[in-house]
Amino acid sequence: MNTKKALAIFSVPVAAALLAMGAAPANATTVDDTKDGGYVIVDPDAAQVTAEGVFFPTGKISANTVVVISKPDGSLPNGLSDAKLTSLYGERRALPESAQRESAAPARVSAAAASNYSYVASSASSWSRAFAGPNIIGADAGVKVKYRFTVASSTAQTNAGQGLGYYRGYSGSEFGTWSKWYNLGVADSRTPGSTSVPWGNVAAQAKFRAKCATSTLCGGSFSASGV
Repeated sequence: MNTKKALAIFSVPVAAALLAMGAAPANATTVDDTKDGGYVIVDPDAAQVTAEGVFFPTGKISANTVVVISKPDGSLPNGLSDAKLTSLYGERRALPESAQRESAAPARVSAAAASNYSYVASSASSWSRAFAGPNIIGADAGVKVKYRFTVASSTAQTNAGQGLGYYRGYSGSEFGTWSKWYNLGVADSRTPGSTSVPWGNVAAQAKFRAKCATSTLCGGSFSASGV
């Protein structure tokens, strides 16, 4: 992993709400060519679920501005704080009124060193619930996250996987950051599934989901790292 581009901060795996899956987005261009950096914090309560993914409104920001995705409880990835973010990226930028939140300062999140996370799935549903992995802090617009997943050892499973990624673009007249599920291919007892997905200047938890292709119940492990 290129530490100049991304930092992976590991946290205890927890359940996460599923996000809508849509068709692959058209290539999005950044809206601002200024050199301003800093960061913005977006609230999941302000997000808009669409057929193309989940849209987090940020207003007009530069390509160098880091977008921090807070968790549903208002906490930030791995206990990040305004002070820590300012030391890394510079001053916090104002969000448009539609994307601002008035909650108290985010609480810290407990963390533990880990690199592999377990998942389970069933053929009874299309995709499993989302499983949370490491926190990825992208410090470069070109950062990608590489997901890798395997099936449980000594099984004849074939499982499909998807990983959450991020890109910037528009929803109507508002500019912001999108999250979207990207296909990671399939894994079996001989070959893992592995694909890199867009991430960019985003601080958020990597998430993975799966479905069984050859069995009623299936499972394995996954990992994610910034590249």
